[in-house]
Amino acid sequence: MTFNRLTPGNIGYPYALILGLKIVFVFGMFYFIRAKRHLNFISKFSLTEHHEKPKSKGLTRFLNGYNIALILGLSVYLLSNLLNLIYISTIS
Repeated sequence: MTFNRLTPGNIGYPYALILGLKIVFVFGMFYFIRAKRHLNFISKFSLTEHHEKPKSKGLTRFLNGYNIALILGLSVYLLSNLLNLIYISTIS
C-alpha cells in the first residue's frame, strides 16, 4: 500500500517525510522491546551476582523500557492517521 501511494507522484514530500518518521519510530520500538527482553533474560540467569538496581527518578525512569515503546506505538498510530488524512486530501 505504501508503494501504491508513493508511485503516482502526486502525494508530495510531506507524506514521504512523515512515512519515514513512522518507519524510524517502528524500528525504535522494536529495538527497545528487544533490548528490554534481552536484559530481562540476562538478569534472570545471572545467579552469581546480585546487585541492587539504582532507583532512577524522573524522566529517565519514565522513558525506560516498555513506557517508551508505548509512547512510540501511540505516535506511530497517530502518524498513520495523519498519513491517511494527507492521502485523502490529496485525492479529493
